[in-house]
Amino acid sequence: MFSDSYNYKINPTRRQGRGSARLYASKCREGYINSGYEELDEELRGGFPRKGIVLLETHSNINSKVPLTLLTGILSNVLRNDNPILIEPFMAIEEKTIMSYIRPYLPQEQRKDLVRFYQMDANKDLPSNYTKSHFQNLSNSQKQIQYFRDMMAKTRRDYQNKLLVNVMGRGMCSTLHQYQKDHGINLMNFISASADLTLIALEQSHATELNLTELADVQLRLFRINGTLILHSVIPETVPFAIVTDKTSGYPTIRLESLV
Repeated sequence: MFSDSYNYKINPTRRQGRGSARLYASKCREGYINSGYEELDEELRGGFPRKGIVLLETHSNINSKVPLTLLTGILSNVLRNDNPILIEPFMAIEEKTIMSYIRPYLPQEQRKDLVRFYQMDANKDLPSNYTKSHFQNLSNSQKQIQYFRDMMAKTRRDYQNKLLVNVMGRGMCSTLHQYQKDHGINLMNFISASADLTLIALEQSHATELNLTELADVQLRLFRINGTLILHSVIPETVPFAIVTDKTSGYPTIRLESLV
């Protein structure tokens, strides 16, 4: 077991669970997307529900590279089959740091835009379906949401018949929350319908503040007890897992070990 202050990464050549990533992926139940961790998928009875929202809540005293590493394990399986990922940098982690964790899993012949980052910036180029005067009259939250929707639609067009995974942080979630307060419209339904899987990573206090627990199909909680990192699925309820590392291959690798 390890302290979250350690700067670790997943070994890109590791085997997932008791079989290779390709063999493991083939075991996933129809209508589910595997998490990259076989033990967790078994507890979830098949993995993450397709079109679902997965909320990863992290305690404030845990280094942000812990959830980044866990998410990398999920995204590695998505990338191996040339599926695109939209990512909003989360938990104050820079884009280049996120990319350094993901890059080892990109297919050798990958398209350059397989991983697409977006920032909540309302001062970008005008979306193609808006006139300048119309766009200037929109609120900042409306502009940000329009950029996001345009980017998601373009990715869908570029990668037809592929899984689309969307990773969000506090920025986009706050924008959606404010938009719902201002206009009474919950756009999270649009997002979950447009993406095949939506992953939200942020601190537990922010998840509560933004009422995200009410929207999650799967709610994962990451915390620490006596120096041991624990991953626990609250929705649906599962056994807690200790996060364990293995350095025998030369790289620190992650596995989940049931505590029950």
